[in-house]
Amino acid sequence: MRRTVTLLSIAIPVLLLATLSLIAADMVVSERRASVQLPDAPRFDGQRAVLISQPAHPGFDHHTAESAVLLDLDSGERLYSRNSSAEQVAASLTKLVTMYVILEAVEDGRIGLDERFEPHPSSWWTEMAAGSSLMFLGADQRVSWDSLLAGLAVASGNDAAVAAAYELSGTVERFVDEMNDAMARFGVEGMAFSEPAGISAGNRITADAFADFLAHYVERFPWAIERYHALEAFEFPDDEVYQSGRQMRPIVHTNRNLLIGSYAGADGLKTGYIRASGYNIAATAERDGRRLISVVLGVDGADHRAGGERRAEEAADLLDFGFDAFVRADLRPKHLPAVSVVGAEPEHTGPEGTLPLRIDGAPVLMAESDIERLQGRIVAADRVRAPASPGDIVGYVEYFVGDELAGWSAIRVGDSVDTAGGVFGWVRRAVATVRGVPETRAWTKDTKE
Repeated sequence: MRRTVTLLSIAIPVLLLATLSLIAADMVVSERRASVQLPDAPRFDGQRAVLISQPAHPGFDHHTAESAVLLDLDSGERLYSRNSSAEQVAASLTKLVTMYVILEAVEDGRIGLDERFEPHPSSWWTEMAAGSSLMFLGADQRVSWDSLLAGLAVASGNDAAVAAAYELSGTVERFVDEMNDAMARFGVEGMAFSEPAGISAGNRITADAFADFLAHYVERFPWAIERYHALEAFEFPDDEVYQSGRQMRPIVHTNRNLLIGSYAGADGLKTGYIRASGYNIAATAERDGRRLISVVLGVDGADHRAGGERRAEEAADLLDFGFDAFVRADLRPKHLPAVSVVGAEPEHTGPEGTLPLRIDGAPVLMAESDIERLQGRIVAADRVRAPASPGDIVGYVEYFVGDELAGWSAIRVGDSVDTAGGVFGWVRRAVATVRGVPETRAWTKDTKE
């Protein structure tokens, strides 16, 4: 009994002294942490690039397009737009929606790319209006869906669009309903279609809506870009098409998108023209992992050659602006601050009892001219108390362009840190609580997640 009392008389003062020393050590920390709040600014979460600065728009005064837009696929940001919400006639850009419906059917397993079928007589080239773009579907043929998609992308075949409508939906009218339903499911507003080939002025789009659709198209069916849209030429019909074994020299169809094969990184998508629309182009190019989409509608042209060249030039101007005037950067600092953890199991911490840390990705898109004005500042807790879970926020990095706060990235706990056992572990956690040393979980409450 006396020995127990003696031990208690020794232990209690030691614990009191330890408590007082810990209170003194933690006092400054708690006062400094009380003023730390997460920024009210865009958060860079690493999911998509964030546009933080933009150069002055070029005038492009020589452009004749009625509407135009340039979209950065990674960020979803519009880097340039002019009259982009105005309704325009789609012309053969309509066939991209026709292709989308077919590719959905492939993805859903309703049809296979190698599956062949006899084109409906109403889709034979002999039934198409004079002046139509054709892949030359006809009697005695069995065409594959793979060839039909190439015929839509390269030859811009009106016959291919009609054949797809009959084979997939039974009638053109029901297929058009599928086209409009697909756009409604995607949530695109500002587009409506009346037939699948683009020969009618009733097919209506806006540059904004069509750019959003193309971003979805490219992200959902990236393989279709190389397989169909990047082709410089396509040959049809070949000997395998004819059921009777008839042999015929194939027709070489050349891609009307003049950027294919001439503009660095260009690999799609489609052109279009009817009198009511002027010359349209939806173009995409990828360089160094960055993909841009330009939509140019209603370009003037004295004839098909002049109009085709001018729409390609105007699309290329937009792409040049996007690639040359903007840069993509990863702003994550190379070194993160050391954040101590109180009351943790030593084997779960880093050197000198620090937390394992990581930082959210911070890909940004910015004006190349603003690189020199970019600055960063780290704000982080000096000390937190255990336990800590992966993803808990213990600080952040702010990014400035000049004096303007552009956004921030969270500094997070990298691995689990458990609470230490024993009397001293309990005392340190109790003191940390009294002195206001924050839990890592408390930071999470204020995030924008």
